[in-house]
Amino acid sequence: MHNRYIWLLREPRTGSSWLASHLQDKLNLKMIFIDEMPEFNKFPADVPHPNHFPDDVRLIGTHYFVHLMNLSNFDNPLVIRTTRRSKSDRCISMLYSKIYGTWHWRPDVLSEKTLQRTLENPMYVTKQKVKVIMENFKSQEDEWFRFCDQYETNTVVYEDLFDGVYIPGLNTTVKFSDDSSKHIKFPDRTRAFINYEEIVKWCSEYEDSMGFKKYE
Repeated sequence: MHNRYIWLLREPRTGSSWLASHLQDKLNLKMIFIDEMPEFNKFPADVPHPNHFPDDVRLIGTHYFVHLMNLSNFDNPLVIRTTRRSKSDRCISMLYSKIYGTWHWRPDVLSEKTLQRTLENPMYVTKQKVKVIMENFKSQEDEWFRFCDQYETNTVVYEDLFDGVYIPGLNTTVKFSDDSSKHIKFPDRTRAFINYEEIVKWCSEYEDSMGFKKYE
């Protein structure tokens, strides 16, 4: 099974860093995050091919769903997508990360002192900023549904990781509590934004008007 290429299509702020790290440890896989490779971090980017990667790499991660159209270069890849049911939670997480530059919710990265300082200085966010982020979310979703039928795919929903998600293509279950040192949840989002309720309302409006897929 591990001779097969596994692509991890990572929607930002969906627990994808945790999942990538967890799969590496649990399945003894070596991963490359191609967004940090020069040949894929340019325009136009190179088309991914197995020749780009060392022979022992089988887990390939990216935030750029445009790569979905070119995965035919890989023999029968398994494609795993991470997403989040609550678009407002994801948007708020993205806003916080963009403003403060804090991308990984781990005790070794985000200290209690730093977190407390940000919570004591809540931010106001404009509707236009929310719209831009939601448009980016929808663009990724559209790319996924445009090309996902070409491959064997599994989707991991962030909220379900608290109880556990079975990934059929890997025949394994992943759960936050199995590797809790690498994931902490934001303690009180309402205190981080002056207009928190307004942001949630805008996200809900854009989720409906843009036609996001609903996950039960």
